[in-house]
Amino acid sequence: MEAVRLEASDKANNKLGKIAVYSPDLCIGCGVCAYKCPTGSITLKRREEVTEPPVDTRDYVQRFIKDFSDPLPRRKI
Repeated sequence: MEAVRLEASDKANNKLGKIAVYSPDLCIGCGVCAYKCPTGSITLKRREEVTEPPVDTRDYVQRFIKDFSDPLPRRKI
């Protein structure tokens, strides 16, 4: 996943000389980062708004059309 990546840093206190950098816009909440973190420093927090995935293609298209026609779009452009 790309929400957490390692970057070289002078502030790193490890053999690799890298630190973890988090991008919240790319996070999908899968939990892989928290599961794989060897020190247990990464934890997940429940989002305030829970979005249910579409049931099927028809549901996906209906949601897309509704969101696209909304005069106040909630999506980031």
